[in-house]
Amino acid sequence: MLNKVKSGELPRDEAQIRLEEFWMGALRRAVVDGDIEHGSLMAGQSVAFVKKVQPVREIIEELVTAAERKLAEMSNGGPWAAPEPICR
Repeated sequence: MLNKVKSGELPRDEAQIRLEEFWMGALRRAVVDGDIEHGSLMAGQSVAFVKKVQPVREIIEELVTAAERKLAEMSNGGPWAAPEPICR
């Protein structure tokens, strides 16, 4: 496609649209359809949150522990607890 744009055979704006359609299709295949072999996954935005390399087991254990702690805190009326229902 790049060669076609350089040669003038394909207008730049049309090439951009085709490229965006290709990437959106690839993203959909991975994210919506679950086809990570033929799709494209986005990466980069959350990489800033990575502080260390660790096994998946540890990551999941940390997430579950933090979620359990937050749920216990919320059930005791702590920060970000759900408001009391208006109607009973």
